[in-house]
Amino acid sequence: MAKKLSNLSDLSMAYSTHAHEPEMQEIIKNSNFANQVVRVQLDSKQRGGKAITKVIGLDLMSSELEKLAKEFKQKCSVGGSVKDGIILIQGDHVDKIITLLKDKGFKNTKRTGG
Repeated sequence: MAKKLSNLSDLSMAYSTHAHEPEMQEIIKNSNFANQVVRVQLDSKQRGGKAITKVIGLDLMSSELEKLAKEFKQKCSVGGSVKDGIILIQGDHVDKIITLLKDKGFKNTKRTGG
């Protein structure tokens, strides 16, 4: 007789919505993207005083920007979006995003703003 499952945890399996994507790092390392200047800044203008982290200067295709933004959102455990080629991450995560970008191969990553 089969055992009745009350929830997915009874299966002793884990489910992940994202796969590790080494191809993104290969795209960055095998191109001029590593030499571009990327600026990361904290902004709270026109947001009712709420902080947002902006990543400016990434010369990537929109699909690659979306993948990178998704990774930042997962690593920082916050929301965010991509608008007009700028990655917007909710909250003050400037230092963490700079570290993530440098780990990905973006050597010229700078903090801008106040």
